[in-house]
Amino acid sequence: QDRVHISYHSEAPALKYARGEPRVRLKLQVNQPSFSTGQTLTLAATVTPGPAPLTADAYLAVAVPGGLLLFIQGDGSFTQEVHPLASNWTVMPFAGEVFRYTFHGSELPGTYTWLAAFTAPGTLTLIESLVTVPFTLTP
Repeated sequence: QDRVHISYHSEAPALKYARGEPRVRLKLQVNQPSFSTGQTLTLAATVTPGPAPLTADAYLAVAVPGGLLLFIQGDGSFTQEVHPLASNWTVMPFAGEVFRYTFHGSELPGTYTWLAAFTAPGTLTLIESLVTVPFTLTP
């Protein structure tokens, strides 16, 4: 069984080209570090391409209390299967909201972690480091 090591940093250090330039920079941000019933979480992403054109598969997932990893799909639904949000995407500048959810009280309390990464198309080979951002849900 494959295991993913999660590093709890909002912006992971990027791997480098031989020239020292990252291939792409990715940052995730939640609107606040802790939530309770009735509050709305917004997840924003910032993508900054490197100097060379790049095509990648884009993954966005959330690790929920208990260790389950859920991958978000293009229609906003979640799956436990490792599946990209976007396949063969030509990486371009982006800054904006990618997910919004209002907590209703039926969700598990605890620490959640958003994870995002770009991989070589059709593979699970990371192009840059996995980016993570945690948040806490209290009852």
